[in-house]
Amino acid sequence: MSFLQPDAPAAIGFLQGSVFLAFAYLYPDFQLLLFFILPVKVKWLALLQWIGYFYALMVGNLTVQLLVLASVCNFFLFLLVRHLVADAGGEVADGSQAKGIRLANTPRHTCASAA
Repeated sequence: MSFLQPDAPAAIGFLQGSVFLAFAYLYPDFQLLLFFILPVKVKWLALLQWIGYFYALMVGNLTVQLLVLASVCNFFLFLLVRHLVADAGGEVADGSQAKGIRLANTPRHTCASAA
């Protein structure tokens, strides 16, 4: 970002936000304890993050807008690569170990017989 706006300081807050959005995409029902008391699901915190990004995009200066767009592009690039790998037939790690395990002698796909 400093290459586009040399006088603006480089910050990683929006990059951390994109990593949080990727985590919320993978584990939407993960619960965090807010103030060690209130259980809050990560998907609701991600919704607040999206609202904050939209607000920063609307009222922020050019530097903030570029940081938000770079962060959102980073998140969508994560989703795009993830779905391209899944469409190509590769295994995508989504945190659940039972889904990715396939027995060695079982076929990946079996066709139904036309009887």
